Amino acid sequence: MKIVIDPGHGGKDPGALGSYSREKDINLILSLKLRDKLIAGGINAICTREDDRYIDLQTRCDIANNVEANYFISIHCNGAKDPRAGGTETYCYRKASEAYRLAQVLQNQMAAFNKNINRGVKTVGFYVLRHTRMPAVLIEAMFITNRQEEDKLNNAQWQEGFTGILTRAIYEYLGFPDGKARHFAQDAYEAWKAKGIILGEHDLDDPITWGQYLITQERLKTLEE
Repeated sequence: MKIVIDPGHGGKDPGALGSYSREKDINLILSLKLRDKLIAGGINAICTREDDRYIDLQTRCDIANNVEANYFISIHCNGAKDPRAGGTETYCYRKASEAYRLAQVLQNQMAAFNKNINRGVKTVGFYVLRHTRMPAVLIEAMFITNRQEEDKLNNAQWQEGFTGILTRAIYEYLGFPDGKARHFAQDAYEAWKAKGIILGEHDLDDPITWGQYLITQERLKTLEE
């Protein structure tokens, strides 16, 4: 499973501007946190940018298309002239699509967590939604031009909770049990256990000692003989 996360804007393009913060910075923070949470759960997650740089829209699409991603999620904050405008919304290209179904799951979880106006799922022809070859959605977390929502967007605790909710929503949509994806090495681990090369239960992300490594190699050598 491969998911490309796209932090909107960047570099010379700041995105929407709040009273003290810029959309491009919030987008990057949320994207990196989401990426790390997905990786921890066993999903191969990639960001289109990992720092404050400008990347054109086609390049963002090319990154996702070239790695043959299963899904594309673009992260944004909304903006409006009216400082009272607020809420959370999600976009996709077509209603009768897998992207729309994914957008619905993400939207419902985000709006429930934010406890704000649920602006729903909308279809629109944004460039990154039209030129990616996999189901693609674009989320507008909240309005950076709304002072109350801007404060939340810049709050580290909210950022952790929001990206946690997004992670669980993605797992829910993908149907992973226990809120966690299957580890990329799980099949090899189970095969080695069946052959007696690995004994007991182990966390696949834990480091091993030299002693464990040498014993494993001896068991492999015995099995080959």
